[in-house]
Amino acid sequence: MVISAERAAAETIHGCGGFVEASSDLAKARKSTDPKPDYLHITVELQIIDGLVKDRVQCVPNGYYFLPIYDKEFSLSGKVIGVVGDPSYSAHAVDGPQDVKVSIKRVSNPQDSSISVLTFPKSGFKFDNVIPGVYELQAEYPMLVVHSSSEPYIELDYGDLDICDIFTVPGYIVEGSVVSQGNPVLAVHIYLFPDDVTEVPCIQETSTSPFCHVVSDANGKFLFSTVPSSFIFIWLL
Repeated sequence: MVISAERAAAETIHGCGGFVEASSDLAKARKSTDPKPDYLHITVELQIIDGLVKDRVQCVPNGYYFLPIYDKEFSLSGKVIGVVGDPSYSAHAVDGPQDVKVSIKRVSNPQDSSISVLTFPKSGFKFDNVIPGVYELQAEYPMLVVHSSSEPYIELDYGDLDICDIFTVPGYIVEGSVVSQGNPVLAVHIYLFPDDVTEVPCIQETSTSPFCHVVSDANGKFLFSTVPSSFIFIWLL
C-alpha cells in the first residue's frame, strides 16, 4: 500500500491530504475482472513526534483523505449555575457548587477519550488547548442533580467559546435529624417553605404549598434532595 500526501494552507488552518494507492506489485497482480479497490476501511492518523494521535480520518472509497492541521488551539469555558427560589416561578441564577466534574468528548472521533476538569470557586470551568470540532458535554456531582439546559453538544469554531449557561444545579441537599432527649423520633413531618411564608395554616386547609415534605425515619433522620438556594423555613409537625 502506498500513501501519497500533499500540504495545503490557509490563514487559520493547514492540512495534509492525499491518496492511499495500491503498490505497483499489487496493481500488477490485479485482474481486469477484479472489483475496484475500496479504501473506505483505511484510517490515516496524524501523530506528533512522541506518538500522540492528534487526529484521524477515514479514507473515502477512492483512497482520498484530508487531515486538517490547526496552527492554533482554543479554550472552551463555562459555568455551572445554581437556582435561587422555586424553579417553577421565581428562580434566578447564582453560582453553582465547586468541584463539579465537567467532561468533553469530540464526537467526530469516537475513539478519543473524554477530557475532564473540576469547576473552580464560583463554579467556572475551562478546557485549554481544544481543537475545533463538535463536542459532547457532561457534568456530574456526587448526590446532586445537574441539568443540561440544552442539547449536550457544542461546536467549537476558530476561536475561544464561552458556554456559561449550559449546566444548572436545581437544588441542594438539606438533611438533619429529629431527637428528643437524645433519642430519635420517628414519623415527624418536616415541611420546607420559602422565606416569604410567615405562618402555617391548618394542615387540612392549607392554601400555602410547601416546596416539599418528608417524614423522619426510624433513626429520626430526614433528607430533602433538591432544595433551591434560598432562605428556607423548616416546620416540624
